[in-house]
Amino acid sequence: MPLWLNVVSRVILFMIVLFFITKLLGKKQLSQLSFFEYVTGITIGGIAAVVILEVKHSIIIGGLAILIMAAIHI
Repeated sequence: MPLWLNVVSRVILFMIVLFFITKLLGKKQLSQLSFFEYVTGITIGGIAAVVILEVKHSIIIGGLAILIMAAIHI
């Protein structure tokens, strides 16, 4: 698979995963977030960015890391 197609598929997959995780964690305005919720959101976004851009990283491991961070939050 060409590199560009791999990145596009990762973006689509992780956008779907991030939408579901965001729904699971609940909707809040930025001013209503606690420090822990804010850091959790930043960390989940960072994990997704690394897995999307660095194609040598496993999609499954990245998804697992995001789910673990969401579970810790819950």
